[in-house]
Amino acid sequence: MKDFERQNIFNLAKIKAQKEKRFYYHLSIFVVVNIALLFLKGEYLVFSSTVTTENQEIIKSWFDRIMLIIPVLWGIILLLHGLLILGESLLLGKNDD
Repeated sequence: MKDFERQNIFNLAKIKAQKEKRFYYHLSIFVVVNIALLFLKGEYLVFSSTVTTENQEIIKSWFDRIMLIIPVLWGIILLLHGLLILGESLLLGKNDD
């Protein structure tokens, strides 16, 4: 019986570690993509100087909204993912059963 319990605890710990690994992977992708978006914004500013004034305002308005919406919505999703995965141990502390 003890071997079964030990194996069960090991399997649960393995599953938890895999979930945490996926969360940290998600977090790292979030950081990399948002840094890339910042660089794209800089490239856009160079590109926008060559576009006509009428189109420039439309493109700038669209690009500014996208640059705000993507990180905010993705950040909310990432926060929920983090709370789901890490929230229990953060709120309740470590369980040393």
